[in-house]
Amino acid sequence: MKTYFLAMLSLLVASSSPAQLPYTEKQVIAYAKSIDVKTLDPSLPSQHLDDWLQSGPPRAHIGYWSMNKGCNLQGVSPNGDYLLCAQVSFSRNGKGGVILVQVGTHRRGIVGRPQLYGYIGVVKLGTKEGWTLTGTAERLSDLPALLD
Repeated sequence: MKTYFLAMLSLLVASSSPAQLPYTEKQVIAYAKSIDVKTLDPSLPSQHLDDWLQSGPPRAHIGYWSMNKGCNLQGVSPNGDYLLCAQVSFSRNGKGGVILVQVGTHRRGIVGRPQLYGYIGVVKLGTKEGWTLTGTAERLSDLPALLD
């Protein structure tokens, strides 16, 4: 009886502890920074996303990189798992925005081909009225023009 009780107790403890995810925020961000922009937009030459944003045509200042579970809670994969995105904020010339890049799913981690999630929205920063949307794009190659 004592052995049975200990076995059941260990099963309860194991099932109540949070599952270890197959990734960390640091891994998701490192992966996203290293994505070849040609994968996200075939019209662009090969370059890591982080380098392209800062040194390439956008010449943007990076505000932050973060992991975004659920891609702003809007993305669900066909099997019911929340999508996993990396998010980067950027700015230049008094304008800024956020890009979401889908890199996998919440339960499975970094899997599949990365892709832009949603559209890129650029806003005018620092106005008394708040943020004013100045343009949107579905392709990375359109971002430099939106920031000009």
